[in-house]
Amino acid sequence: MNEIFVSTSCIRRTVPLEERIASYKSINICAVELGSRVTTTPTALDSLKNFGILLLIHNFFPPYPETLILNLASPDEAIRRESVDFASRAITLCAENTVPFYSIHSGFVQDPVAEGKNGFAFPDNISEKDYEESFDRFLGSLEILLKKCEETGVSLLVENNVCILANKGKLLLQRPDEVARLFKEIDSPYFGLLLDTGHLKISSKTWDFGIDDFMEVAKPHVRALHINDNDGIADSHRPPSDESFVFDLLTRYNLLEAPVVIEAEFPTMEAFEKYLRFFEQKIRHINKHPLEARGE
Repeated sequence: MNEIFVSTSCIRRTVPLEERIASYKSINICAVELGSRVTTTPTALDSLKNFGILLLIHNFFPPYPETLILNLASPDEAIRRESVDFASRAITLCAENTVPFYSIHSGFVQDPVAEGKNGFAFPDNISEKDYEESFDRFLGSLEILLKKCEETGVSLLVENNVCILANKGKLLLQRPDEVARLFKEIDSPYFGLLLDTGHLKISSKTWDFGIDDFMEVAKPHVRALHINDNDGIADSHRPPSDESFVFDLLTRYNLLEAPVVIEAEFPTMEAFEKYLRFFEQKIRHINKHPLEARGE
């Protein structure tokens, strides 16, 4: 099994990056995914290696320019180009700090028009033509970025989108057929899937497909995991309980060879530390007793 990483987003309060890293190191966390809920500056990034821990970089990190809509499938060419440039800079940052891959959210058919209680809101009346054009734009953006990956040796992972009912048909890479199509179109050793377990649970209910159907297609491409759970309706980033489908998924599909990132939310560091020890114990048990964990 690879190292267990934790996301900077695990604690609900947004703080400077250095403060978040220091608090994590105080409870012996030595592998961190740099993502949301931290602030930083361009000059502060020069000290990433000084943190003395393993790092991953995810999506909108570093968090500037703040006005950027990160959408590799945007119908607005200026936004799409800026998104590609942002991701390209992130890949360079990975190369400079010995980070093996950069992960990014899959594209949106249209750019979001607002942000509400369920996250981004998107325009209605999106057509099949809109979807197909967005998929083509997404492929074009990925092809540009993969050339950068070939130059730097850094891989690019795309994350399966979460599809609440209100966003059905408005996002890319939610269903098994989309995963199959994407990896048929792009065959590169530098390309893979970041599997978000919470996103998978909600999208499977929204689109009425089986999680196993998704995994049969996705499993060969999974290169990292975001670990969280929810009620199947809202992307609440709950920590998986002892009986969560997440642990069954990890076991049956032998996913623990990929880097695991805890991306659940906690109100305090104390609650987070307690859960982390439970999670580590659970993973050790799965590794030590795989047949028992599978119910065999």
